[in-house]
Amino acid sequence: MNNEFSGRVSQYQDKSGLKKKDQTPYTSWCIIIEEDVDQYPDSLVADYYGEKIAPPSINDVVKVGFHYRSSITPEGKIFGQNSIWKLDILQAAPKEDAPAITPTPPTITPTENAEEGADLKSKLPF
Repeated sequence: MNNEFSGRVSQYQDKSGLKKKDQTPYTSWCIIIEEDVDQYPDSLVADYYGEKIAPPSINDVVKVGFHYRSSITPEGKIFGQNSIWKLDILQAAPKEDAPAITPTPPTITPTENAEEGADLKSKLPF
């Protein structure tokens, strides 16, 4: 069964490594996506594999297509997994290296400065 989920990326973890069988490298990511709703937001934890999908940045708004699986080990342990098969970035997060807009300080005319300095000198004890 294929499902879709949209939301903001809150975390992801690189789970890449080497295959046990032949020690060839593989690419894998675990990603957490949270809905942008005020009350009772849902979240999705899902994995995706391969190099076809580049990992999104934190705070990107994404839409993922995923399917879920469950398995039972020979010992009787039950576990589930959500696997992403499609990832679309709907809105990219603002880049951190972009220049931030800083407010300009107020300009003080020389007459205001002179008055402030005179007032400070009269209040000094020495």
